Amino acid sequence: MTEIRYLEEWEKRGTIPLWREAFPEDSDGFVEYYYKEKTRDNRILAAVEEQGDGKGRIVSMVHRNPYRLWVQGHVVDSDYVVAVATAEDRRHRGLMRGLLTRMLEDMYREQMPFCYLMPADPRIYEPFDFAFVYDQEYWGLTREAKGRLSERRVSVGDHGAVKTASRWMEGWLRGRFQVSAVRDRAYVERLLLELESEEGWLELLYDRQQGREASEGTGEGRLEEGEEPVGVRCWWGTGKTEERFLLCEDRYRERRKESSPAIMARITHLERCLGLLHLREDSPVQEWKMILRVDDPLCLWNRGTFLWKLDRWGSVLARWDEGETDGLVAEEIRVDQLAQWIFGYGELTELLPKLSSGECNWWDWIQVWQGVFLDEVV
Repeated sequence: MTEIRYLEEWEKRGTIPLWREAFPEDSDGFVEYYYKEKTRDNRILAAVEEQGDGKGRIVSMVHRNPYRLWVQGHVVDSDYVVAVATAEDRRHRGLMRGLLTRMLEDMYREQMPFCYLMPADPRIYEPFDFAFVYDQEYWGLTREAKGRLSERRVSVGDHGAVKTASRWMEGWLRGRFQVSAVRDRAYVERLLLELESEEGWLELLYDRQQGREASEGTGEGRLEEGEEPVGVRCWWGTGKTEERFLLCEDRYRERRKESSPAIMARITHLERCLGLLHLREDSPVQEWKMILRVDDPLCLWNRGTFLWKLDRWGSVLARWDEGETDGLVAEEIRVDQLAQWIFGYGELTELLPKLSSGECNWWDWIQVWQGVFLDEVV
């Protein structure tokens, strides 16, 4: 008999054998960090198979790692889904489908608007209506920047540097993106531990030219107390070190290669998710309402006909009687297409070439999330 349930705290380390089987590339240091740090506040949904000796064997698992996201003026709780794995001798038996279906049901009950993941193979998740919403970009410092920037490493115990890194990243991200993880002090401290597990580090970048200007042309190029960094960069990799990310002002960086699809998302609570949207400031109408017919093959609670009312401060989605539409615009859309549109990953006219707009392009009136930055890696 196989039971699907959330593991107790004392059971979580029992998933390490399955982790090592499924992800042999992970270093011992990273695995130890993960099970010491990340499992303190995550939830592990597992398929536990009863054994003859009375002990259970964990044969399939999904880890729900909680993150606080900044979503267009709202702070939203969302799960980053990781460590999706099934024991090799128990695959193709529907265990993972059972886990993911149960996970989505629970997320709806918790009113979580959406979840996201970084797929090893997107074909695994497409049948569950996950869709790409974020492309990973690859940046490096320009030759000129390498000559004028200096670095200051940040350690967990250096509270001032941790606070500076947190404040700078929050300001940089919110100035450019409408969706990103809240990078508070706890986020930075955990990131430092994660980097250390892979022999990595985080550093603040300072412009020595600005330092010289601040010191009134003394030529010393020293960093003045209170000087603002111009970027944050981190490295990691056991054996072979690579740049994990580079955040800095545009004048210091250049694109190294083309971006690639990285993060998939799944709407888990339709009403809560669309309630985060609103009309654009420059929309020609103060209010707008329409009929939205959503097709969600897996999650019945997201499937059906809805009345969507929006203004410039928010929106409300509610079930709608299948009767009269009262002359309202009515559209049909799949839940994965809807996710890509609201995350700004695709134009609605491309996703739905047969829009029944009538005489208005209503989709241009809605402020979707133009600018998504979800670069967390597990």
